[in-house]
Amino acid sequence: MKGKKYLFFTGLGRSGTTFLGDMFSHVGNVDSNHEFIGNREFWLLSWYLSSDSYTIPFLEKQKLEIESKFQHSEWFIDVNSYLQYSTDELRSVFDAEEIFHLVRNPKKVISSIYTRRNDWDIHLVPKSKTEYSRWLEEDRFFQVCWNWQSTISELWNKRVKVLRIEDVLSDYDYLSKTILEPFGFDFSENLWKELKVKKKNKTRGKFYRFAYSKIKEKQFQKDELGEFDQWSEGQKQIYTELCFDLSKKLGY
Repeated sequence: MKGKKYLFFTGLGRSGTTFLGDMFSHVGNVDSNHEFIGNREFWLLSWYLSSDSYTIPFLEKQKLEIESKFQHSEWFIDVNSYLQYSTDELRSVFDAEEIFHLVRNPKKVISSIYTRRNDWDIHLVPKSKTEYSRWLEEDRFFQVCWNWQSTISELWNKRVKVLRIEDVLSDYDYLSKTILEPFGFDFSENLWKELKVKKKNKTRGKFYRFAYSKIKEKQFQKDELGEFDQWSEGQKQIYTELCFDLSKKLGY
């Protein structure tokens, strides 16, 4: 008899992960988590180090912790952008029932990440010399677009199933046919309507972000991109170069 069942959702941050994790917390017989496995360090090291030397041993340790801590539910779900570069290893270690690639309109994601990006942190950078040389020469906007393109390409090329957050929020039948029915989850349409109006992890205004940055001793990013039509022509060109083709494949 098979033990605990595992379901994972990954993708880029600012794509609805907090909402989805909260949504599954209302489903019976499920331990739903937002970014339980790993952290920023794991995200970076799983990109640079080999699976056998780092990612698989790390995930095996996490599995032991999960099975010790969450003993009374059939399902364990982690909605987690730190798992972007570990989908093959998740299948191997956890025998995952499925892994979904959660996406949101890239223009919205890039704008949100740009506002929140802390350049005091260590960020994921290209591995190739050519890409890295350009990375060093370009500005914050290019780097955010490159990160979006790199992450989405990785998941697309591995054929991880795509889940569009806009469809999750607008179409209960889509949610039901894509996730609820295939895995036997009981989640009513009325509860879906109630939860989707409560936006999670909303990007705050400048005053709030400034005060928060001072309290947490983080960098305050005062520049905001705004909507796509407010971007500069140079920014639109970079977006077209790096992100346009993939965005079309995703239906945006």
